[in-house]
Amino acid sequence: MLCRPALLVSLLIILVAGCAADPVASSLSWYERTSPLQGPTGSDVVQIDIALLEQSLGDRYVNEDLWPLADEQFVPLDRKRLLTENGFRVGLVSGITPDGLQAMLTSARSNPNPREKQMRAGNTSSIELGPVVEHCRFAINQEKGKTATKVELKQALCTLEVSPSLAEDGRTRLRFVPRIVHEGGAGLQGITAGSINWLARQQRPVETFDLLTWDVSLAPNEYAVIGGRYDRPGTLGYSCFARAEEVNPVQRLLAIRVTRVQPEPAFDSLELKEALQKTPPLALQAVWTTSRGIEPSP
Repeated sequence: MLCRPALLVSLLIILVAGCAADPVASSLSWYERTSPLQGPTGSDVVQIDIALLEQSLGDRYVNEDLWPLADEQFVPLDRKRLLTENGFRVGLVSGITPDGLQAMLTSARSNPNPREKQMRAGNTSSIELGPVVEHCRFAINQEKGKTATKVELKQALCTLEVSPSLAEDGRTRLRFVPRIVHEGGAGLQGITAGSINWLARQQRPVETFDLLTWDVSLAPNEYAVIGGRYDRPGTLGYSCFARAEEVNPVQRLLAIRVTRVQPEPAFDSLELKEALQKTPPLALQAVWTTSRGIEPSP
């Protein structure tokens, strides 16, 4: 008499072979949706959903109506004061997403390029805050009581460097650091706003504003919202998010959500793994569910 695992494998082969000829069964299985080809996997991997939202310059919702619905107190008071002086505004949105923010997130016009990053905790990546600025001018103050320093950069790409770390209760801590990549030296002449490539970016000078670093701890259902203060022109935050010089003047708002990426399930055999890449019939799923804890018969 066949033991139960052998019977299960036999049933698997029969059912998968029967479904292989069915042209209707073309939907992706849960395994394919979490395939390693889509990015790194493991208990230390997080997915960061990024929406760089666009509204008209001076938009009331982006500058006023959203912020009473967000928590701006998670940043220590001294750091919040420094961020404010430099034109940044950061908030945490919990619970039900406000209608106005939800409308922007789901609109192709205001959210033209939603994207995601999968990365391991402890690594860093850059989030671009808009196209390259031909001449970027602002004053920066990184220390309390110090005089602001005037800065002028050519071919400037404003970014936020983000680094995730795993926190308690399923939360993920994100650390943000403002950075600007700008015009390089010998060998990189001719780089323009429309022709910057990945290699050129790595070789160009980078200004990193470490004293404007801040952290936010996010649960899976929360958003971090980051923008520039429209009432503080001539600051770094304003330069990053408010672009009067573009053909269509625009103000941007960065919305970020983060989730933990589940590790790829372990498989007893290569054949079983390959079989599950094809959509298994419901009958097989039921057998799998009820047989997972069964030990072989003696």
